[in-house]
Amino acid sequence: MPDESVPQIPEMVERVARSISLALFGYFDHAEICSSTSPSAQALIAAHASIAVMREPTPAICEAIFAAASVTPHPQFGPCWTASDVWQAGFDAALKE
Repeated sequence: MPDESVPQIPEMVERVARSISLALFGYFDHAEICSSTSPSAQALIAAHASIAVMREPTPAICEAIFAAASVTPHPQFGPCWTASDVWQAGFDAALKE
């Protein structure tokens, strides 16, 4: 049974927070997110901000997504694509900028 004193976090937010916390602090403790000064709570705040800023894609991301979703065969994806291909193309472009 989940600890009801610890708030539920959307899966992607927690994944990003865990990644940030592991990279910066070497650990992530879901139980300590209730303490706003804890490293895990700070990583959660950073995760929310990181995901929020990705809502507005750059021109390079739009171009990569358009290319991945194009019905014309694309050099990287070929003639067929999946939602995962399109999603990953946008983030790949963001990481290359």
